[in-house]
Amino acid sequence: MRNVVILGATGSIGRSARAVAKEMPGQMRIVGMSAHENVDGLEDASREFPEARTVISSGDGGAERLVDLATMPEADLVLVAIVGTAGLAPALAAI
Repeated sequence: MRNVVILGATGSIGRSARAVAKEMPGQMRIVGMSAHENVDGLEDASREFPEARTVISSGDGGAERLVDLATMPEADLVLVAIVGTAGLAPALAAI
């Protein structure tokens, strides 16, 4: 079982990753998800994966919240599906 964090869970790549996780429940478990401003989309995602920790990355401290999510001790894999340089710090932290 792979524990996965999806940064950008409400975008097209994030939605595709969530669909794959639903198809592979014994192999992939979503443990964390983020969205930048799409609160409604993240609420929908959290209903699909209620055990996942969720964060909104807009506003003060958003970058730190992404790094915290990307460095969750239980995460085996971090999918960085966010646009531009916003994904750099959490990707480096995950590595």
